[in-house]
Amino acid sequence: MASHVDDTCDAAMPPKDLTNLDEDESKTMHDAAPSLADASAVVEEPVVGTDSTSEQVHALELENEALGIELGRSHAREARLRATAADLTERLEAVTAATVRPENAESKQVDLLHQHIRQLQETLDEVERGRQHAVFKISELAARVHGTADNHAVEAEWIQKTKHDFELLNQRTRLLLAQQEERHAAALDVAMRRLALEHAAAMDKLRLDNDIRWTEWRHEESRRMKEVEAAMEADKSSVRLAMKHNIESTRIHQRVTVPYTLVRMQLDALRTRRMDALKKLCLVRISIGRTRLYAAWMRWNVHGSSIHTRKHLGAHSMATALARCRQQAIRRRFQGWCLNTRLYHWQSIHNSVLNQILAVQRLHHVVYLRMVSLPPPTPQAATLVTLTALADKHIFIEYPLATPFTCASFQVDELVYVSTSTGKVKKSHPADDTSNGTSTGRLFARGKVVDVAPPQYPGRVKIEYKDGSAYHANPSRLTPRLFRPNAGSAQVGVIVTAKTDHYRRLARTQITSTDIVLEIGCDLGITVDSIADIVGPSNVIGVDKSHDSIQIAKDSYPRCRFVEMDIFHSRDDLIALAADCTKVLIDINGNRLLPAVVEALRLVLEGCHKVDLVIVKSVEMHRERCKK
Repeated sequence: MASHVDDTCDAAMPPKDLTNLDEDESKTMHDAAPSLADASAVVEEPVVGTDSTSEQVHALELENEALGIELGRSHAREARLRATAADLTERLEAVTAATVRPENAESKQVDLLHQHIRQLQETLDEVERGRQHAVFKISELAARVHGTADNHAVEAEWIQKTKHDFELLNQRTRLLLAQQEERHAAALDVAMRRLALEHAAAMDKLRLDNDIRWTEWRHEESRRMKEVEAAMEADKSSVRLAMKHNIESTRIHQRVTVPYTLVRMQLDALRTRRMDALKKLCLVRISIGRTRLYAAWMRWNVHGSSIHTRKHLGAHSMATALARCRQQAIRRRFQGWCLNTRLYHWQSIHNSVLNQILAVQRLHHVVYLRMVSLPPPTPQAATLVTLTALADKHIFIEYPLATPFTCASFQVDELVYVSTSTGKVKKSHPADDTSNGTSTGRLFARGKVVDVAPPQYPGRVKIEYKDGSAYHANPSRLTPRLFRPNAGSAQVGVIVTAKTDHYRRLARTQITSTDIVLEIGCDLGITVDSIADIVGPSNVIGVDKSHDSIQIAKDSYPRCRFVEMDIFHSRDDLIALAADCTKVLIDINGNRLLPAVVEALRLVLEGCHKVDLVIVKSVEMHRERCKK
């Protein structure tokens, strides 16, 4: 009978630790052999003199050490044998507990393993007896060494005999282990072959059982199919009988229901005539109702038309009133603009008259000085005279202005620059307010003035940006055009400032996108680049006499145009370069002496005829202008 033990079970396979055990024992035997040889070599050395006891003692000590090493290795081999025996016993117990019905082949294999364990135990006992005998011999040898040294020849013979006995015991142990290994290999081979045969027999039996079941199932299926076919034939005959019965029943029903159908048709005709009469009556009533509804709808339509007409008349009157209000607002703004224009015109006339009076007084003073034969004026005085003459001919504006911006400083449809708010600042005294005459905060964007005095926001100016959004700004946040040239006037506006941030703010706020700009003293090109964002790189030129500054500017801002030129030695080139310019900026070092700045300004005002505004940064000129 085939065995039903699983192929993966440890009981069906040979113990894996036996081969390892045999290898360890063989290694131990081979390792022990050199030690014994060394010991024999020590003993076989010739004794130099019969009375050299110390040499014999030394040889005995070496032999004692070799036997001790061999004893330790025997202990290790004994421990491994005991561990292997315990492991095999545990495996046998586990296999015995797991196997419910052991078969004959498995029982034989277990018996074989038990026999192998008993043989290993006997071998272990023999090794232990040999080890004890060796220990006894070593002790006896040590006792004799401590005794007299006269019988050294007898002791040497006894030592040789002991070694011979130990070698015989060792060879016997090796033979026993080799025989055990051969028997174990043969038993394992037999067990494996038996297990393979049993497994093949079990597989054949399982295949035969499967074929038998498959044949029985096919037989059952064929029988069931025959029964189904017989049942289907019986169903067909029953269906035919049912159809015949239904046909006969239908014929009988038709014979019975024909008279009943005629009576029903007559009743339906009578009912139809009655329904026609009711329909005609309903149509008459519906026509009367529709007539009444139409009359009511006409009355409601007339009433709604009158209400709609009144609504349109009211909307027209409201639109007329709103248009009248807009016209009045436009008229008020126009009147305010006319008033501001007149005030500005009167202020210009007043400034020109005052400038003429001052010029007459200066001329009178000069004539008086010449009449009293004073020494000739100094270069500084001549520079001041030139500056005064330029101020008489053109309009000078000192920035920041003396008075702060108000709503009257702006005109409707004027382009202004809006700056961001800097927050609330505590002011200790009005004289310390640095925002007088200048806008504060970072420049934000340009906007158009829509209303200078909105009634909802008094003291503010309504600004409209390009995107259509509006904002009511504080006048201190706005920067208007400080110089508005009159049509047909030859006067040029000159704005003088002393600080670099004011100079760059004026360069951004007083220049529009239609201007052509020239900056004299552009240095590293920072202001030229900011102006290029407004007018475009092709409509701005930077001039400076420093070669290094021009080179740095070209490297930093390659889109802009920079020219290396000394304006005092190349006046014709400067005039040709600025022939089409409408705005000129002069910044030849803010601490430059006044004569050089005045000479540069005079050169621009006299040589550039299309210029309508000049922005100058000079500490000396600003100080002189503020004195007046």
